[in-house]
Order: sequence, then C-alpha cells, then structure tokens
Amino acid sequence: MSMKRARTIGFLGFGQMGSAIAAGLARFSPDAAEGRLRMTAWTPHPDRLRERIGDLPVVPCTSPEELADSSDWLLLAVKPYQAESAAAGIRDRLAGKAVISVVNAMGCADLTKIFGPEVRVQYVMPNTPMRAGAGAALGQFGVTAAYRYAEPRSIAVYDYTNVIFTALFGFAFFGQVPDALSVVGFAVILLAAFGMSRKGNS
Repeated sequence: MSMKRARTIGFLGFGQMGSAIAAGLARFSPDAAEGRLRMTAWTPHPDRLRERIGDLPVVPCTSPEELADSSDWLLLAVKPYQAESAAAGIRDRLAGKAVISVVNAMGCADLTKIFGPEVRVQYVMPNTPMRAGAGAALGQFGVTAAYRYAEPRSIAVYDYTNVIFTALFGFAFFGQVPDALSVVGFAVILLAAFGMSRKGNS
C-alpha cells in the first residue's frame, strides 16, 4: 500500500484569521493528525509569529520566498492593503500552485491581477464570521426596535445580559467556567433586570 506524499499549506500572514484556520486544521483535520498535511507560515514580524504559533504544528519560515518554495498551496491571510506587496517577490515561485485567499473584499479577479494568470486563485470567506455578523446585525436591529417602545433607562439594563449569554456560550462550546466574581456580576445584572421589570409593572 503506497503512502500519499505529505502536502504543505503555507500561511502568508498569520494574524487572527490565519492562526484560527491553522488551529482548526491541527485539531480537526485527519491529514494533519496523520502527518499528510504540514503547515508553514511567514510574517514580517518573526517574534510575533512565534508567539502566535505557540504549540501549533506550524513551522515558521524566514522569508516569503522560503514559504512559497516549500508550499503546495498558499493561504493568503493579510490585510487588503498588504496583499499586493506580500505577493510582489513570490509571484514567479507560485506558478502552477494554488493561492487560497481569506482577504476581505478581494475577489478572484483582484487576486489574478496581483498574482498573475499562472497562479490558480480562490477566494473564500469562512461561514462562521459571516453567520456571526448576520446574527449580530439582527440582534442590533432588535435592540434598536426596543427603544421605540420603552424609555432608554428601562432597556439599558437588559443590554448587559449579553455578558451572561456570552458566558453560557463559552461554557457550552469551549468548556470555559466563569469564576466567582463573574457569577456575582451575573447575579447583579439579573437582579437589576428583575427590579426594573417589577418597577415597570407597578
């Protein structure tokens, strides 16, 4: 039985989005767990890069050229204004390879202009940020609508309940247990909301 050659994905940019994707691959990808997928990364700030990598199975590169040469695919995770300068010195080294971009508001046509027609480009937007953004927008519309029907002082205390829901979300999905002071804070918020409700009904 033949073993598949390990493939390498190189992260050009390793901020919050890039490091989150690397952490997800390290945790959930069977290819990464079994050594069939390797990860490398480069940023202009090596100390910050090492700090972000932490315990992740990501090898830091010393230059964008080293990153391009060692990667089968390149994941572009920089700010939109940095994309062109990030690609400047490595276009020729990426010919025939694929560049996957998570750079906001920069589609395939823009990426082809930056990297050239010899590089296969794909733009993706992870679903979670998109859905979180849509949910946040819907929630904000609800809060704004509430102010049409009640005085601001009556509503403001309920706005703080988002802290409680955030804690519940953190516990349910990430196993984060609130400390004693947080629980006291939750109790104060709930008591204030209950008090405002009783006062409004009396």
